[in-house]
Amino acid sequence: MFRIRRIYGDSLPRDREAVAQVQAILRSQFAGLDEHDVARLPLQLANPMKYSFKSILFVADGQRGDVKGFALLQHAPDVGFCYLDYISIEARCPGDPTGYPRRR
Repeated sequence: MFRIRRIYGDSLPRDREAVAQVQAILRSQFAGLDEHDVARLPLQLANPMKYSFKSILFVADGQRGDVKGFALLQHAPDVGFCYLDYISIEARCPGDPTGYPRRR
Protein backbone atom coordinates (compact mmCIF):
# COMPACT_ATOMS: atom_id res chain seq x y z
CA MET A 1 0.00 0.00 0.00
CA PHE A 2 1.16 3.52 -0.66
CA ARG A 3 -0.13 7.05 -0.26
CA ILE A 4 0.40 10.14 -2.35
CA ARG A 5 1.25 13.36 -0.57
CA ARG A 6 2.57 16.78 -1.45
CA ILE A 7 5.93 17.93 -0.15
CA TYR A 8 6.01 21.67 0.51
CA GLY A 9 9.64 21.90 1.61
CA ASP A 10 12.26 20.17 3.69
CA SER A 11 11.69 21.75 7.10
CA LEU A 12 10.09 18.64 8.62
CA PRO A 13 12.35 15.60 9.12
CA ARG A 14 10.03 13.24 7.19
CA ASP A 15 9.81 15.70 4.30
CA ARG A 16 13.59 16.21 4.31
CA GLU A 17 14.01 12.43 4.05
CA ALA A 18 11.44 12.26 1.24
CA VAL A 19 13.27 14.99 -0.71
CA ALA A 20 16.56 13.09 -0.23
CA GLN A 21 14.93 9.92 -1.58
CA VAL A 22 13.53 11.84 -4.57
CA GLN A 23 17.04 13.15 -5.25
CA ALA A 24 18.36 9.57 -5.14
CA ILE A 25 15.70 8.49 -7.64
CA LEU A 26 16.61 11.41 -9.90
CA ARG A 27 20.27 10.36 -9.82
CA SER A 28 19.53 6.71 -10.57
CA GLN A 29 16.83 7.15 -13.22
CA PHE A 30 18.20 10.20 -15.06
CA ALA A 31 21.90 9.55 -15.48
CA GLY A 32 22.41 12.54 -17.76
CA LEU A 33 20.94 14.98 -15.25
CA ASP A 34 23.44 17.48 -13.89
CA GLU A 35 24.14 17.09 -10.16
CA HIS A 36 23.53 20.81 -9.70
CA ASP A 37 19.92 20.33 -10.86
CA VAL A 38 19.41 17.49 -8.40
CA ALA A 39 20.98 19.40 -5.51
CA ARG A 40 18.82 22.49 -5.99
CA LEU A 41 15.50 20.66 -5.50
CA PRO A 42 15.12 21.77 -1.83
CA LEU A 43 15.87 25.35 -2.88
CA GLN A 44 13.26 25.20 -5.65
CA LEU A 45 10.64 24.13 -3.11
CA ALA A 46 11.65 26.81 -0.62
CA ASN A 47 12.16 29.77 -2.96
CA PRO A 48 9.94 29.68 -6.05
CA MET A 49 10.54 33.34 -6.93
CA LYS A 50 14.24 32.70 -7.50
CA TYR A 51 13.53 30.03 -10.13
CA SER A 52 10.55 31.73 -11.85
CA PHE A 53 8.36 28.68 -11.26
CA LYS A 54 6.58 27.29 -8.23
CA SER A 55 7.84 23.72 -7.82
CA ILE A 56 5.19 21.24 -6.75
CA LEU A 57 6.44 17.86 -5.55
CA PHE A 58 4.20 14.83 -5.02
CA VAL A 59 5.59 11.59 -3.63
CA ALA A 60 4.09 8.12 -3.40
CA ASP A 61 5.46 6.60 -0.23
CA GLY A 62 4.94 3.46 1.80
CA GLN A 63 3.95 3.08 5.44
CA ARG A 64 7.57 3.43 6.56
CA GLY A 65 8.11 6.61 4.56
CA ASP A 66 10.02 4.91 1.75
CA VAL A 67 9.42 6.85 -1.46
CA LYS A 68 8.18 4.60 -4.26
CA GLY A 69 7.93 7.34 -6.87
CA PHE A 70 7.39 11.03 -7.41
CA ALA A 71 6.13 13.71 -9.77
CA LEU A 72 7.67 17.18 -9.97
CA LEU A 73 5.63 19.92 -11.60
CA GLN A 74 6.64 23.47 -12.42
CA HIS A 75 3.88 26.07 -12.19
CA ALA A 76 3.88 29.67 -13.38
CA PRO A 77 0.70 31.03 -11.78
CA ASP A 78 1.09 34.48 -13.33
CA VAL A 79 0.56 33.07 -16.83
CA GLY A 80 -1.55 30.04 -15.91
CA PHE A 81 1.05 27.56 -17.14
CA CYS A 82 2.15 24.26 -15.61
CA TYR A 83 4.30 21.42 -16.88
CA LEU A 84 5.37 18.02 -15.63
CA ASP A 85 9.12 18.26 -15.18
CA TYR A 86 9.84 14.73 -13.92
CA ILE A 87 7.89 11.62 -13.06
CA SER A 88 9.59 8.42 -11.98
CA ILE A 89 9.54 5.41 -9.71
CA GLU A 90 12.44 4.01 -7.75
CA ALA A 91 14.91 1.88 -9.67
CA ARG A 92 14.40 -1.33 -7.71
CA CYS A 93 10.82 -1.81 -8.84
CA PRO A 94 10.56 -0.83 -12.51
CA GLY A 95 6.98 -0.99 -13.70
CA ASP A 96 5.56 -1.64 -10.24
CA PRO A 97 4.88 1.45 -8.09
CA THR A 98 3.85 -0.71 -5.11
CA GLY A 99 7.41 -1.96 -4.59
CA TYR A 100 6.32 -5.58 -4.38
CA PRO A 101 8.32 -8.17 -6.35
CA ARG A 102 6.82 -9.20 -9.65
CA ARG A 103 5.30 -12.64 -9.96
CA ARG A 104 6.71 -14.85 -12.67
